[in-house]
Amino acid sequence: MTIPIFQAAETDNLDEVKKLLEAGTDIYTANFDGETLLHMAAKCNSMNVLNYLIEQKMDLEAKTEGYEDTPLQIATQEGQSEAFYALIKSGADINTENIEGETPVFTAIRFKRPEFLEYLLQNGADGNHKNKAGETPFTIAVQFKSTSLTKPLLDIHVDQKVNGVSQEEIKKLMSMPMSSRASTTQTPEVLSSEVVSARNKNSRGYDDPITLLFEYCITNNFKELEKNIEGVNVNKTFFDNETLLHAAVENNAYECVNMLLDYGANINAQTKTFLEPPLHMAILNNNHEIIDLLISSGADLELQNAEGESAIFIAVRTGNVELVKTLISKSVNINIFNHDSLTPIFAAISLHQPVIAKLLLQAGATASLGRSNCFSHAMEMGEQDICEAIRESDPSLARAAMNTSNLDLAPPPQQLFNYIRQKNIGGIRKILSNRYNLNLEQPDGLPLIRSIETGNFEVVKAIVNAGADVECSSGKELPLFVAARMGNEKIVEYLLQNGADPRTINEDNENALFPAVRSNNVHVVQLLILQECGLDHVNNAGMTPLYNAVGLRSLPIVEALLAAGADPNNQGHSPFKLAQDLKMTEIINALVSAGAKAQIKRAPRRTRQQASILALSQPMRLKTPLKPEHGKCSICGTKKHMLKLIPCGHAVVCRECLEKFVEKRSQCPICSMGFYATSAFN
Repeated sequence: MTIPIFQAAETDNLDEVKKLLEAGTDIYTANFDGETLLHMAAKCNSMNVLNYLIEQKMDLEAKTEGYEDTPLQIATQEGQSEAFYALIKSGADINTENIEGETPVFTAIRFKRPEFLEYLLQNGADGNHKNKAGETPFTIAVQFKSTSLTKPLLDIHVDQKVNGVSQEEIKKLMSMPMSSRASTTQTPEVLSSEVVSARNKNSRGYDDPITLLFEYCITNNFKELEKNIEGVNVNKTFFDNETLLHAAVENNAYECVNMLLDYGANINAQTKTFLEPPLHMAILNNNHEIIDLLISSGADLELQNAEGESAIFIAVRTGNVELVKTLISKSVNINIFNHDSLTPIFAAISLHQPVIAKLLLQAGATASLGRSNCFSHAMEMGEQDICEAIRESDPSLARAAMNTSNLDLAPPPQQLFNYIRQKNIGGIRKILSNRYNLNLEQPDGLPLIRSIETGNFEVVKAIVNAGADVECSSGKELPLFVAARMGNEKIVEYLLQNGADPRTINEDNENALFPAVRSNNVHVVQLLILQECGLDHVNNAGMTPLYNAVGLRSLPIVEALLAAGADPNNQGHSPFKLAQDLKMTEIINALVSAGAKAQIKRAPRRTRQQASILALSQPMRLKTPLKPEHGKCSICGTKKHMLKLIPCGHAVVCRECLEKFVEKRSQCPICSMGFYATSAFN
């Protein structure tokens, strides 16, 4: 279902956009791809809308969900020159990075936009920037073997080193005449066999037959695809692990899709970044013919993408009622969790899809599953019909939601959590221009905790600046603990600067140094050491930070703690004994150098008279109490799916009973050693 204001932006209907904004539509409304109105205007070259949004000071650096593209990168991909130049002249960052660490320069090369590439470089874009794979723009341009893409880079004297390509090959490429540059706005040409033949002879850009097949799939030139497909590996991948089938589906090339399936294309191949299979792409394109073809050809309906979402989620997000019905008839899992612990019915409520929500409920969707109360969420979204449907299917859920509501407080809207997950700074600031109680725990948790979990410093900063309490806790999860657990030095330092107390103790009797040690990040550990948060503090399991560091076999952290004065002979479990058990020679030496002593316990001596008095005054006990059997669950008695405790290594609990075991014990029932983790027992 298209959002009305997006439809207006797509058609450059500025009057309608203004009308909807005046009626209360949020200017930072995002679609299911995380695209803002500015992204849509840039994509469609809707210049009236785009210029208006720029005048309204809309965030030029807002990023989409998944690929994290800015409006400038979208305009570059689509070849929309007016939008491209307008965004740059308005101050868009020409060196901004997407999820792959690639700037607009990379985008211009990958989408063959030589004019854009020249303009970016002439205006100061970094020509030697490296993406997350360590590749430079020149590395990518050489792979395309196009002089129109390599020459602008050479003109600014970029580094010409390319792994796997000799300087002689690069010189040959540079000696070739500049290839003609197609208009950035023209539609892709359909290549005839004569054109292909000529290009094969005169251009190094078409040496690889798979390159031709990709172009045929993109343009739906199934006749040429049929002529050239014999003997070619149709499952070879290109950028982002896309296959020919992905290209054909993405470009609605039905005939090519059909042919590729006949030639053995992997129907469930997934892309690298978003883990998208062809079926998900077809659903997003709303191409019913290709959807039906893929489903009838055996596409996996339960395959999950990088967000943990299967086909039913994608169908819900696109508002495809008929497809939802089809998938329900195929008995797909309608209660599947995505990586945010949310279900399809929660997505339907979020997107104001009452028809789909009711279909899911009628098919047996459980509204009480997941991290959030669906009834509360439906109330927040103003979906009274869905509330009524949930009330009929699960009255207890509705009662629980009503009992926990507090009308005296003003919690932040759900959209804030969506923007936090999307790392949409502009959207967050827009919402926080109004005052909300950011310290009230919501179904999605605390805004500050969720912000820290994104790892994005600017998001955390925006939430703290809006009034979030850096000491506000969610259970045993304190903001500083979460940042320390994630090993995020910058956020830890910021929280400390804003008043987070490193000596605060959680319900496990641990300070922030414990999760910092477990993050295995020595820099975060050193940062907290400087705060004097308690080097020798002992938690409920009898462990110190030093003991944890030894258990993790982390020599750098052990050395950092000892250098700061941690006592290797402190009360609690012995780090020295653990290091001996783990046979970690370097750690043993470090502990000995710091004064660690082997702990030898002797039974106290008693006289014969004392022993006889003790025997008469105390009941007889077994000298050695019965202990659980190693390799057998101490709760249910099974020997299947066993887990061993770390660090002692005793296997006394199975995977199914782990939660009960942890509730009852903090020490191993065999050796009484405290444990802090488990691993599979072979």
